[in-house]
Amino acid sequence: MADGPAGDHDDEHELWIAALLDRDLTDETRVEAKRLLTTCSRCARLHAELLALAAATRALPVPARPRDYALTPAEASWLVSTTARPGEPLGTTTRLTGEMQVSTGDHQTHDQLLVASLLDRSTTDHVRARGEALVASCSACATLHRDLLTLR
Repeated sequence: MADGPAGDHDDEHELWIAALLDRDLTDETRVEAKRLLTTCSRCARLHAELLALAAATRALPVPARPRDYALTPAEASWLVSTTARPGEPLGTTTRLTGEMQVSTGDHQTHDQLLVASLLDRSTTDHVRARGEALVASCSACATLHRDLLTLR
């Protein structure tokens, strides 16, 4: 079995070999991957290593589940009743700060994701300028930006 010229082998070949472990592989790709197994020692080694890894993984003990969760009819009924009413599922008496509110003023037209994108260094200059304008012109945007910086 020969490896062939270095230019004949690329990263896609390794994906084809790995895909041999996938049951949903197309016939065309399976034929090509099997051809690589017979003509390339590098691909054959990779396939053998993947098979050994799969066997070793199957041999590992299954960890115990911390808790099986089954939704009881009573819990399902409670969930249905709480989603039918607007707002949060729990009343203000169970929250330290009361109901969460979404501002419905002119801030609704502002783009909170745009403000959040200011924390991303890969943001384009045009997008950054729009976000900085929101932060400069709106106290709610400025607060959001400050909070995100603190969290980061």
